[in-house]
Amino acid sequence: MADYYNLYGYLNLFPGLSGFLYPVFQKNGTLYLADGDIHHIFSFHPLKPDYITSINPLASYTNTLYCAGCHYPHIYQKENGQLYIGSEKQLFHQLRGYQLTNPVLQEELDDFLSELNILCAPLTPYYGTILNSLGVAYCANGDLKKGSNYFAQAEEMLCKYSTPENCSTRFAPLIANYLQVLKQTQFSAFEQKIAYYHSARLNQIYMPAQSEITCANINLEDYFPLTHHGYALMY
Repeated sequence: MADYYNLYGYLNLFPGLSGFLYPVFQKNGTLYLADGDIHHIFSFHPLKPDYITSINPLASYTNTLYCAGCHYPHIYQKENGQLYIGSEKQLFHQLRGYQLTNPVLQEELDDFLSELNILCAPLTPYYGTILNSLGVAYCANGDLKKGSNYFAQAEEMLCKYSTPENCSTRFAPLIANYLQVLKQTQFSAFEQKIAYYHSARLNQIYMPAQSEITCANINLEDYFPLTHHGYALMY
């Protein structure tokens, strides 16, 4: 019998910025995040206590149940705070044509739509997510070279379909993982990459780090609620 979880609320790691949010689930009084790809939920993981106070409840969705294998409930917050909740195809159709007043956020939304358009295509269900998972697995086992190769492949694919210098919320974990490996193995390459990725989300992680010494102290577990051995998982 499948374990079912209520959609309880959402988590925004970057308040004040529109974009995709982490859906938060509840079961028997415990809060969870879901691990999955663009289409489906794979599994549920308890939410780290540090993030509980940042959750925004969704009262009208508390009776909506999910389990492993269900469609992933994507949540997007507009510039005015309005929320859209649904599958990847529903969100793609709902957000097409939406115009923001902030040109930077508009460019980022255009990237979101481009990514969703590619991810919803029949031949690309594993785009990005699987390559990131492979990179995380190898890095967690100490093989930074092979892990870096997978992150690089995923970045190359991303560059074909969007403008990653703005780096959407969905792909921020992938780019952050790649940067984490580069700062350990090729610091000069890391400096070049961080100069290219002027995403507001990544800047919150890396801009305060002005030297190789301070960069060494960056822990992605402090910035992403779903991690494995210090590397961020996509959602």
